[in-house]
Amino acid sequence: MMAGMAVAPLAALAQVSAPPDTGVGTVIRTVVLGDGEGHFCASGFSTAVAVVPGAAVGFPQEPVLLVTACAILEPESSAEWNQGSKLYFFRPSESESSSPLLTVETLDGPYQFAPSGGWGSLALRADKGDLIGCGNSGRYDEGTSHPVYRIALSKSFANSDGLPTTSVVRLFNGEVNSNTPFCSGLAWDSVDNKIHQNPRGSREVFRFSEFPVEGYETSLTVPQQCNSAVVGDGEITVGRASGLALSGQNLYIGCGGDPKIYRVNKNTGQVVLFFGSTNLQTADLECDPVTFGAQQKDVLWTKGAFDSSLIAVEVERGSCGGTAPVAGALCSTPDGTPDMTDTDGDGLLDCWERPSPASAGAGGQPCIDVDGDGVCDLTLCVNSVCANPYRKDVFVEIDWLQGHQPNQAAITRVINKFDIAPVTNPVNPATGTSVSGIRLHVLIDEALKDANGTIIPHNSGNLFANGLLAFEPYTGPAGPGVLDFDGLKQNNFGTAAQRANPKALDAKRQAFRYMIFGHLLAGLGGTSGGAEVHGNDGVVTLGAGTALGGHPIGSEDQQAGTFFHELGHLVGLRHGGGDFVGCKPNYLSVMNYTRQLPGSPLSVTQWRATLDLSRSKLADLDKNNLNEQAGVGAVSGGFTAFGPGAGLVRGTAGAIDWNRDNATGVTLNLSIPGLNQIGTMCPADTSTVLEGYNDWANLKYDVRASLDFSDGVRLTLIQDKEAELGFAAPPDNPCDAADSCPVAHTTTDEGLVDSDGDGASDLMDNCPSVANPLQGNDCAETAVSIDIRPARYPNIVNVDSVIPLVVAILGSPGFDATQVKPDTVRLSGARVIRIGNFHLCIRLDVNRDGIPDFLCTVYKRDLVLPADDAVAVLTGRTRSNVPFRGEDSIHIVRGGHHHDDD
Repeated sequence: MMAGMAVAPLAALAQVSAPPDTGVGTVIRTVVLGDGEGHFCASGFSTAVAVVPGAAVGFPQEPVLLVTACAILEPESSAEWNQGSKLYFFRPSESESSSPLLTVETLDGPYQFAPSGGWGSLALRADKGDLIGCGNSGRYDEGTSHPVYRIALSKSFANSDGLPTTSVVRLFNGEVNSNTPFCSGLAWDSVDNKIHQNPRGSREVFRFSEFPVEGYETSLTVPQQCNSAVVGDGEITVGRASGLALSGQNLYIGCGGDPKIYRVNKNTGQVVLFFGSTNLQTADLECDPVTFGAQQKDVLWTKGAFDSSLIAVEVERGSCGGTAPVAGALCSTPDGTPDMTDTDGDGLLDCWERPSPASAGAGGQPCIDVDGDGVCDLTLCVNSVCANPYRKDVFVEIDWLQGHQPNQAAITRVINKFDIAPVTNPVNPATGTSVSGIRLHVLIDEALKDANGTIIPHNSGNLFANGLLAFEPYTGPAGPGVLDFDGLKQNNFGTAAQRANPKALDAKRQAFRYMIFGHLLAGLGGTSGGAEVHGNDGVVTLGAGTALGGHPIGSEDQQAGTFFHELGHLVGLRHGGGDFVGCKPNYLSVMNYTRQLPGSPLSVTQWRATLDLSRSKLADLDKNNLNEQAGVGAVSGGFTAFGPGAGLVRGTAGAIDWNRDNATGVTLNLSIPGLNQIGTMCPADTSTVLEGYNDWANLKYDVRASLDFSDGVRLTLIQDKEAELGFAAPPDNPCDAADSCPVAHTTTDEGLVDSDGDGASDLMDNCPSVANPLQGNDCAETAVSIDIRPARYPNIVNVDSVIPLVVAILGSPGFDATQVKPDTVRLSGARVIRIGNFHLCIRLDVNRDGIPDFLCTVYKRDLVLPADDAVAVLTGRTRSNVPFRGEDSIHIVRGGHHHDDD
């Protein structure tokens, strides 16, 4: 060992084996490579395996792929050399006689390249968007070299005309073991930006910086019982490692021919757990929370060194993202068997969503007990609305930069859209019925603080400093004057009380996604935000949007559209739904660039009426064989935008004049290659068929079943994947690359999108429905919060019931609800009930926030709604004649007495 380098303490000998009946250590799938007879590598030997998202190599329809490589044992063998310079990508769903879905050749400059002994181990760097690979020593290296390389990934692999290639960059030389030429252990720590490496059979695991100046920084001693051997004339027993995998605080160590795998603390080497299966032989390791996520299982993939197979070994659910929750009494059946049931399929276990026992200390509320001690560590409730095992739930926490507190009305609009989503749920056995939709729980928590607990200033007093945010790898790393998302999350995730309780934070990570409302993304101009695709981290940055109160923070519409869009990414959606293709006329979703922001290019009225995720898969459009009569499939009440040029907006109820010749007759083989090309928002692409997509039917709820689950990991945000829409770049934050910052269009081929005719585009007009050419006054209409059927959720209303409908108009520091004029109130057409000269309204603080609210009873028979599951809109005026508007979701039922308002 090099002088001055510290060795972590010896791993504890008091080891804990995996508890029985958990499945941990069980081999649950074997993917046999090649012809099914164990013939794949010409050398007959390989140790490398990594897990990558299919989208990272151009296959977005594949959640993950396994990548492996072949060793080179005979350097004179051309067959071994040709295989050794290639990476092979396989589907994890296939088990026998599996052929590669993709083969990629590694290059050093223009030349075919492989380490002298081939690739010994591979590891995904999800935050960097690449792989790292450790080379085996060759026959003539004399055990002196285990070089570690960066290997680029690209979605263009899938579209290459010939054999796709990728470049490698040498980072450093790893440590060697003179007794073996194989480097079978490599892992990346995305939190500390460290590389862990070990040669096969090594007593130690070595930790390097990404660009070390001289050797490794520290090392961990391998547990003695891991493939133990006696050395030093029988005086010392040592462990010998094969593969490595790292997730959160967990470092997994494989033991070669010993069928055990150890989970240790990455910093101390303290053994947390060991497990294994009979006859298991491990080489390289990689954690995978995705492939078996629907079965509530995480796995470690390992490579069978001599049998040409990839092997999945079950590990504790949640451990591939950090801390694995322990089943304990709250998540076990009466006989003690762990109960991982998730009836509604939202990724939250039933035992977390059902009422907790009195002994758990949460007052009966549903909760997560992360350490299995029978005591609740986190209640799954936001604003008194709790998780439900029979209706899907999504949880989000939002913190914000000073001055950028989210607009509650904007967030409520998105909550309501989730609530009326066309998503079915299981029957609740207590009621015999089910309620459609998704409950979106949004905790708007607090202003961002630094590590000392001080609010980070961003105001006129400091000239709005601290406005740039780094969100790697979408942006570059944080530097002087640039805040770092990961550092902010470390200091701010959770409420103040939860941050004081590590168990509460560990529990919260199992269920909550996290978003920051900031000012601007560093180096990305006026980009409106960014988020992982099926992950847990996202940002909204509207510092180039509409100014309110003298500072650009985005209008209510801009906040609603952008929050909805970035949340869509977090639940697995892309700009084309399931693919990368933008501006598709047959994809009516807020994920589509043409529908994220009002006035770009849909008018504000059209945009507000259709703000949603796509509710059905519309027919595919062949750009070389369009049918104007068919349009996009007769979608009533909708609008769509299409190119080329600056584009046009047309209704979707019938035929569409695609070629703009003022006729929609039957035209055969109508070809418009630029149909989805709209200015710089969506430049020309190579797509020929535009596929429709049903967003709501394809959401990915389980935040733990994601390769981006660990903090600091966000492979899905690489810039060559999908840039985010935004506004013109402000002078103090230019865009580093033009194609990384698409700007929302304010015009179509028919002119400026300006609904009120005041010369200001709908996109940037602070009052898009009220003419104000000077832009000096705020909109006259005040946004308010309302609550249909106060203190009850969901809002199920039986229109055949004799019980009237109550709605609460909620007061706030900016709105005195007691000043509402009852005779002006309309709830989707329903008036307030009047008896003589009195309206049925009272003052009452229904949400107990210390501010009086105004409760009114309306004639529910007068409700006019577009569907039984809809958003009801309340309008009215105050006594000083100020108009206001609020909305809430509503579910209409008829007849009987179940699920109604009796």
